[in-house]
Amino acid sequence: MRYVYEIVNSLGIVEHIGETNNTNRRWREHVRDKLSSGRGKFYLRQDIVMNVVATVETRKESRDLEEQLQLIYGLETDRMKKSKASSIGAKKVGKVQANKIHTCPHCGKIGKSPSMFRWHFDNCKTIRESDRMENQSLQDPSYLDPYHL
Repeated sequence: MRYVYEIVNSLGIVEHIGETNNTNRRWREHVRDKLSSGRGKFYLRQDIVMNVVATVETRKESRDLEEQLQLIYGLETDRMKKSKASSIGAKKVGKVQANKIHTCPHCGKIGKSPSMFRWHFDNCKTIRESDRMENQSLQDPSYLDPYHL
């Protein structure tokens, strides 16, 4: 036996539609306050009531009725939640992955993204040393001439 239920506030607005086989357990999950298992969606809400809308035989029937009622009341359905979750993963496409291996063109060092971009490429030590030598030779020509001390 499956139950489709609605949670309604004191103004008569439906805030949640769900389905379960045990309404008492499900109500406790919605209003629970235990820190170890997480707070329920309606924690500390005194203005809500749970009403059983329908009783059906199979889970498929209860899921279909739940989705229909969610659409009627303008609530987010499980399919909408799943599509939102899959679009979150799609946003990562094209971004730099932390495990991608790169090679510095200046010193030949091979490593993973975060540290490589911090210490190599434009910040590579070999570039800094060669720049330092060029700058010092322009300022002090004796740097290049070992006999001129």
